[in-house]
Amino acid sequence: MLKLRTFPWWAPDAVKFVNDYLTKDSLVLEFGGGGSSPWLADRAKKVITIEHHPKWARMIRESNKENLEVRELSRPYNLICKEFKDNTFDLIIVDGRDRVKCFKDAKRLVKPGGWIALDDAARERYGEAWKSVSSWKEVKYKNKDPKEMRTGSRMTWFWQKPNE
Repeated sequence: MLKLRTFPWWAPDAVKFVNDYLTKDSLVLEFGGGGSSPWLADRAKKVITIEHHPKWARMIRESNKENLEVRELSRPYNLICKEFKDNTFDLIIVDGRDRVKCFKDAKRLVKPGGWIALDDAARERYGEAWKSVSSWKEVKYKNKDPKEMRTGSRMTWFWQKPNE
């Protein structure tokens, strides 16, 4: 049975980083929703979450956050990026399907000085995403839980778009 968490399932220091960064004026785009979606909505002006799983999307909607828009889309959902102007979002979280495509298409949507995050970032298959922002400032957080470290998951990395 699916159950929505009450906070993001990212590296704990990444959760703190986002909590400290967001303001009530922040605009957030999230690829792959979950407990992070309502949590982000509590800290930002507006959160747009892109989710492909119908039950998951319904559960996120049931959090009843007025500033949380859940868009249920089929893959590839990176195509949603065409709907937004450059430099729109303060924070973009990439934590769903098609991560490299979403990351590469969404990075133009980050405001100068804003951040784009990739969860489970250490996975080699995401290397193309890392390379696409190699000139951006990078901050890496990893979960120190031994179970998580064995799997290589819960490593959340952030890149800050340079001021133009």
